[in-house]
Amino acid sequence: MAATKTLENSDLKEELSIAYNTLAESYYHTNAQDLAITYNIKALALQEQLKDSSGVNKTYQRLSDLYYKKKEHKKSIFYFEKLLSLKGYSDTLRASIYPKLGGGVFGY
Repeated sequence: MAATKTLENSDLKEELSIAYNTLAESYYHTNAQDLAITYNIKALALQEQLKDSSGVNKTYQRLSDLYYKKKEHKKSIFYFEKLLSLKGYSDTLRASIYPKLGGGVFGY
């Protein structure tokens, strides 16, 4: 974590965003969902500042999936809806989101 502290104290926002994404992905694969969420949210803040639309898309998707797995449906739906509101999102990915939205709303 010393590397992220160094980046946090610098003006290297893109590199810090990448570091946060890497940590989020690592925590996701070790079932440390709360830490994965924390680092995805940190990455999202930087991606929005950097106007990194691709990164924002991916992070919205990861956050919606993480909250879905934790059965935190309101938060999951929030990020699914943010994702669906983005322009240029493929129909295939939209089709994969709608069943999860229904499951979140109706508790399946």
